[in-house]
Amino acid sequence: PIYSGIANPTPYAVFNWHKNMGSTQGTFANEREIIAALSSSDARKRSVARGYLEMNQTESSFEKLFTEAQSPVAAIWTAVGVLEVMVHTDEATHTLSIAKIRETLEKSAGSLTPGLEALAAVAVAIDPMDTTYLERVANRPLSEKDLTEVAYDITRILKCSTRIRNKLFELNPPWAGFAKADIEALG
Repeated sequence: PIYSGIANPTPYAVFNWHKNMGSTQGTFANEREIIAALSSSDARKRSVARGYLEMNQTESSFEKLFTEAQSPVAAIWTAVGVLEVMVHTDEATHTLSIAKIRETLEKSAGSLTPGLEALAAVAVAIDPMDTTYLERVANRPLSEKDLTEVAYDITRILKCSTRIRNKLFELNPPWAGFAKADIEALG
């Protein structure tokens, strides 16, 4: 299906997508192509997809993406991508994205990679009333390998949120690259 949430994407968004991602099935990226890019193990592809969304954002387009994200992995990465587009400070949140991540964490408990579960927990903590998931995963040791695909995204959220950064500092997780000194350096 054509990405109906963005019937007329900005010309630069389409140009940038084609330049960095290659061709699309239609004139511009559809839901599946955007979700695949948001879920890519390549941080550069995720960044291009987020830029595309940022230049063309509408609430209905985000809802459509959540509906189309079939797997738990795609659902979490899509919601994290939308959060990156919508949330840049402690005062901002995006309840639709956080709800999708919570729902996916509940339905997929134990089936996600440790790193993706950590990223999802950090993302849910954007809701100032919910550090439950963060407190759960902060006790689990995570290696550099566990965090390879998600370290950039976790760092971005911590850089934008003093509140989450302070909470993770307090929890002192045994995560490679996220020791107290590393977390403190982000502020």
